Amino acid sequence: MAYLGYSEHVRLIRKLSSTPNIGYVLMGIGVIVIGLVLYQIVSFDSAALLVESNVEASVFINGEEKGKTPLEMEVKEEEIVLRLVPADSALPPYDTKVNLTEGTKTIVRREFGESIVTSSSQVVQLEKVNTNGSEIAIVSIPDGVDVSLDGQKLGSTPLRFMASPGEHTLNVSSAGHKDVSLRVVAVYGYVVNVVVSLAAK
Repeated sequence: MAYLGYSEHVRLIRKLSSTPNIGYVLMGIGVIVIGLVLYQIVSFDSAALLVESNVEASVFINGEEKGKTPLEMEVKEEEIVLRLVPADSALPPYDTKVNLTEGTKTIVRREFGESIVTSSSQVVQLEKVNTNGSEIAIVSIPDGVDVSLDGQKLGSTPLRFMASPGEHTLNVSSAGHKDVSLRVVAVYGYVVNVVVSLAAK
C-alpha cells in the first residue's frame, strides 16, 4: 500500500483516564491508503474535526474560512456546514453538512475528481451506544452497494452490524464505481459510523 504522508496528523485528542478506549480508522480508496487517524474517546465540550483532501483546498465552516487542507481543529457547534474549495478552480467544490459529537473526532476526506460524479468522499465518526459489544454502521451514495467485512459479504447499504473489537477491513463496491476499502478498529461500547460517496469510473 502507498502512504500519502498524513501520518503527521496522528495524535491523541485528550487524555481520558488511565484506561482509555482507543479506536483507529485507516481510510483508503482502492489500494491507496489516504489517511491514518488515532481516536481517543474523551469528555469535553467540543468535538475534534480533521479534514483531508487529495489536493489542497480551502476549508469553510458555516461560511467562514478556517484554513487549508489538511486541517485539524476543535469545533463547538453540533452541526456544521462544511465547504471545500480546491485550489485548482477547474475542480468542483464540495459541500456537506456534518453532525459532530462532543468528545470524539470526525474525519472528512474528499477525493476531488474532474466532476462531482468522479469525486468521492468518506466521513468517519465514533458514537457511544448502549450495547454489549462494538458495531459498525455504513451508508453510501449511491444506496444499495455491496459491503464485505474481512472478505465476507454482509449485504448492501444501509447496513449496521456487530463486529468484534479490533481491526477489520471494510470493502464497499458497486458496478460502475470505484471500490473503497477502509480498515477500521471497532471499539467496545461504540459504533463506527461510516458514510461513503463512491466515484464513478
